[in-house]
Amino acid sequence: MWADSPFSPRKWQSEALPIIIDALRKGGRPVVSAIMGAGKSVLISELVATAMKKRKPSGRIVVLAPRQALVRQLSSTIDYRLEFAGMPFQVGQFYAQAKQIDRPIIVSTFASAPKLAELLAEQGSRVVMCVCDEVHGTESDG
Repeated sequence: MWADSPFSPRKWQSEALPIIIDALRKGGRPVVSAIMGAGKSVLISELVATAMKKRKPSGRIVVLAPRQALVRQLSSTIDYRLEFAGMPFQVGQFYAQAKQIDRPIIVSTFASAPKLAELLAEQGSRVVMCVCDEVHGTESDG
C-alpha cells in the first residue's frame, strides 16, 4: 500500500487504509469519517488500487458519489493513481452524460446506481467492491 503511489499519505490515511482492508476481509462495511478537503479521494484511490491488484478479472469495482462533479473528480484521482502504477485506462464514468461500463472500475452517481446495476447484471458482471463517497447520502428507499 502506498508504495507505488504518486500521493504521500497523511497520517490518518496511512492508519485508516489497513483498518479498512481488514474490515472488508472480515465482511464488514467500514465507514471513514473525514472533513471536506482531508483527502478522502486519495484514500479511495489507494483502496481501489489495492483492490485492483487482487480482484478477479471479471469483477467490477464501483465507486459512487452524490454529484456529477464528484464523479469526475474521483475518476480523475483514481485514474491518475492507477496510471502511476502502470494500470492506465481502467476507470469509466456512468451518469447522465457518460455511459462507460466497459471498464473494471466505474464511478457513478447515487442516482444512476440502479441503472448501472441493471446494465451490469445484464452483462453478467459481478461487483466485487462498492465504495461510496459521502456515504451519509446513501440512506434512501432506492
